[in-house]
Amino acid sequence: MEVHCQNGLFSDTRFGKAFMKSLAAIKESVLTKEKIRRAFIFTIPDQSVCYWSAAMFEILGLEPINNPTLDYLFDSIHDSDRIKVKDIYHTFIERPSSKYAVDFKLVSATYDQELFLFVQQEEFGDDIGILLFVKPAVESQLEVIPGDEIARELKVNQLTQFFEGIGYWEYYPDEDRIKWSNQIYNMLGVHHGTSLSFKDFSTTAFPEDVQNFQKIINELSQENSDFQIETRHIVNGDLIYGLSRGTSLWNGSRMLKMMGSFEDITQYQVTQERLQHIEQIANVGWYEINLLDKKKSLASDQYLKMHGFEFTGRMPSINELLACIHPDDQERVVESRNSLYKDYTGWLPFEYRVVMSDGTIRYIESVGEVIKSSISGEPFKVIAVTKDITEIKLKELQLTHANELAQLGWYENDVTNDELKVSKEFLSIHELDHYDRDEFWKKVHPDDVRELDKISH
Repeated sequence: MEVHCQNGLFSDTRFGKAFMKSLAAIKESVLTKEKIRRAFIFTIPDQSVCYWSAAMFEILGLEPINNPTLDYLFDSIHDSDRIKVKDIYHTFIERPSSKYAVDFKLVSATYDQELFLFVQQEEFGDDIGILLFVKPAVESQLEVIPGDEIARELKVNQLTQFFEGIGYWEYYPDEDRIKWSNQIYNMLGVHHGTSLSFKDFSTTAFPEDVQNFQKIINELSQENSDFQIETRHIVNGDLIYGLSRGTSLWNGSRMLKMMGSFEDITQYQVTQERLQHIEQIANVGWYEINLLDKKKSLASDQYLKMHGFEFTGRMPSINELLACIHPDDQERVVESRNSLYKDYTGWLPFEYRVVMSDGTIRYIESVGEVIKSSISGEPFKVIAVTKDITEIKLKELQLTHANELAQLGWYENDVTNDELKVSKEFLSIHELDHYDRDEFWKKVHPDDVRELDKISH
């Protein structure tokens, strides 16, 4: 994934260091969140186990289907690469102790971007499973050892970042039995090979998270079979954030099993907490517009607060936003949004006013970027940062007013003795070294002499 930034987008802005830190934290949060959406398949050869993560369908551009097999993967690969991908898979079955990677293109690809397929073994109870990861073929992310045309074997330490922190699991409710891949045992600090029940899993997680986990399980049905659950765990004195997501299989109203992935998302949670801290200090908010699915767009609490909205996390619609923006600034906001959807280049910093429910006016500055997919090169998300600059703006207005007053000249006429006092600004405006009545009247336009004479008398 790459971030597209319009030239000069963040130059000459009042946001300063606090803004740049906030922007960096927001980018890190977004990129980390995308990173944990790992595209993988877990399969056990010669068995019916072949689990696809949701991200696998997305990265291959395939429609999600029930019970997908490896053939669904192979059929999506370009003819010129299909044989070598199959060969690396079958080679791995024969030599499962190794780790392999192979690059390939998709049948549907309309661009030159390649994908990498990584393969490694994963213990799953008494069975040996195979994890197949797919990632964009970004050379800066991966250095491979030169190999033959069929496959390239990678160093173990270069694979670590791709394979650790994620595992596959299954839960059989009728038997109250859980099966974990060895990675989950490692992540949660549980002894390998232990036969697990849901109660055993519960002892590793925070009680309130276990209750939420059980609640979500109870709400699953044949029509609503997918799930996504976050849990917290203490492992060797460290706090670990976990994300379980997957699907469930049913026979009528009876759940046969749950299956899915468990991922260590601690890094993402840490970046989120850091981001919230920076937001509060810098009085900065942010929002994401998901260009592929507007319903998934998000807004931070700080952004909602500075616009007078309730803390829902949902990005307000353009009409909801315009309802709180000063009428004189609404056109500017609409133009920035229209420009975004026209060329997807983000927008330069601009200001607008928000009218709060109590009638007070807040001054907001906004700047936005577009994130493009490193796979297709197409824009898929907008990140915008807003800062409440009311205090700065009010000081600027006060200073401007003071400067305007400083430019005003004045005179004072004492009618008792007909003495006239004038300010330095009065003399400067009329280009006089000192006040002389005759010289002053020479400066006045003939059309204004009579009116001014009335005022002075």
